[in-house]
Amino acid sequence: MKTSPIPTFLAFAILLTWFVFNTSAYCQNDTTQTKSSNEDLSNNNFRKGYMRLGFIAIPKSEMDYTLSPFDNLQAGRTGAGLGYTLEFGRNYYFNHSGHSLIKYGLDWTVISINYSELDWRDYSEARLNSETDQAKFHYLSLASKLGPVLSINPIEKLVLDFRVQVGISFHSMLVDYYEDNNGDSFSLTGGEGSPLESISELSIFPNLGITIRRKWIGFAMDYFKQTPRLNYSSELEGEGTVDVPISTKQIKMIFSFNSK
Repeated sequence: MKTSPIPTFLAFAILLTWFVFNTSAYCQNDTTQTKSSNEDLSNNNFRKGYMRLGFIAIPKSEMDYTLSPFDNLQAGRTGAGLGYTLEFGRNYYFNHSGHSLIKYGLDWTVISINYSELDWRDYSEARLNSETDQAKFHYLSLASKLGPVLSINPIEKLVLDFRVQVGISFHSMLVDYYEDNNGDSFSLTGGEGSPLESISELSIFPNLGITIRRKWIGFAMDYFKQTPRLNYSSELEGEGTVDVPISTKQIKMIFSFNSK
């Protein structure tokens, strides 16, 4: 029986949140005493390090039962539901010293992990004319993103971040689908070969994002579109690769902390 990855994800997130708060306290106690109080207050508003934790949505992912698995994936119809994301990164400001209401630099999301369940049950039931619980699969991506960021401190400790990034990513869709009425099968798991065969080729994609934060907490939104190339094997269609367009919306909480 397959176990759900959600409890593990939440436990990992809680552990990381604890780590962030402890790191934040350490970094704040290690500030340099030679700076003026105004500069300290300004730079504390522009906290550099962050952890983001939230949800992902993949629009227009409903599957069409009149299409084959290959045609559905090629059209971006993956069956993805509401998913989860976890990110760590840092802003590297070029004008980090001095009192300023605007800072600019680079936002490096060092690691971005995204997970979503792929629910093919309705698709399978429509094609097989029978109920099934054996058509729930998994999607996972691992990415890193880097690009310019503009941070504005319009009032008090409120900070707005606007970022445009270029990302690189790897993807995996653990799909192993079978139709017993016609003997067709469709797999993205690498079959009997190495599990590494289920990992996509490297994808490069643009990312647009905005963050609203005050002190150590806030909200972030990102949008990006990727087209990973995945290996597949099918009883009727043979073996090959399929390009899967995936548009992703992220809504996340952000926990900010000062870092050197």
